[in-house]
Order: sequence, then structure tokens, then C-alpha cells
Amino acid sequence: MAVQTAILMGAGDAICQSYIEKELKPYDWLRTAKFAGVGLFVVGPTLQVWYRVLDRYILYTGAKGALMKVGVDQLLFAPIFLVTFLSSMGALNGESTDQIKSKLEKEYFNVLTTNWKVWSVFQSVNFYFIPLQHRVMAAQTAALFWNVYLSYVTNNSQVTED
Repeated sequence: MAVQTAILMGAGDAICQSYIEKELKPYDWLRTAKFAGVGLFVVGPTLQVWYRVLDRYILYTGAKGALMKVGVDQLLFAPIFLVTFLSSMGALNGESTDQIKSKLEKEYFNVLTTNWKVWSVFQSVNFYFIPLQHRVMAAQTAALFWNVYLSYVTNNSQVTED
């Protein structure tokens, strides 16, 4: 799963650079490698464990179980994980602690609310219809477009130190 996540995250960054930012700057292969690396070592393994935790501790099935999992996922996991992700990408991009903090202050709420808009609907379908062993892959396939968005956010901030 981690390798698949890395490939999909790298693809998201490649799409971002090739189609959204193509006029802004030259293609940065190291950036794609960093994004894929975070997918390999952070996002993929974390999501795999998280989905197992949800399945183990939320025992309801059907619509009630799916809605409870979405609620816990979006209200507990997503806010914490987005801080982790944005901070990790900032650190990999060579940003200082103060720059990362400033970026989080300026972008976190927008990224989180966009996350809720996108992922609440998808995760409802994912938790209700997709078997546990396929949820990370389903989420990461859907996340291809989310990864394009995250790539843009993490690499095109106009954050300056105050």
C-alpha cells in the first residue's frame, strides 16, 4: 500500500507541475521525489493503520458504522494529520520552524475545510461500500486530485516571515 500511495502522490505532484504550474517554473524532479517519499513513508503506512483502527474500534456496520467512521476520521484524524503532512512537507522543502508555523496559520483552515468538503462525501462511500483491505487504495486513487491540490498548496505559498 505504501508503494501505491507513493506512486499516486508522485503522480499528483507531477500533474500539478505539468498542467497547473507549467507556466510558472521548470519541472522539479526532487519535489516529486519528496512528495512520493512522504507518501511512501508517512501517508501510506499511516492510512493503512488508521483504517484498521477505525474498523477495529467502530463496530457498527452499515450506514451507522460508515457515518461514525467518517465523523471520527474527519473530526479527529484529518485535523491532526493535515498538520503533520503540511509540517513534513515544509521541513522537506527547507522551511524554518517559523516559516512552517506561519504557513500553517495562513493555510491550515482553508486546507482543512477543503478536506472536509472533499473527503466527507468520499469517505462515506469508502467506509460503506469498500472492503477494509481496499480502502487505502480506493482513497489514494481518489486522492490523485487531492494530491494535485496539496502539491500546489505546499509548494506555492507566498508566506513571508513577519
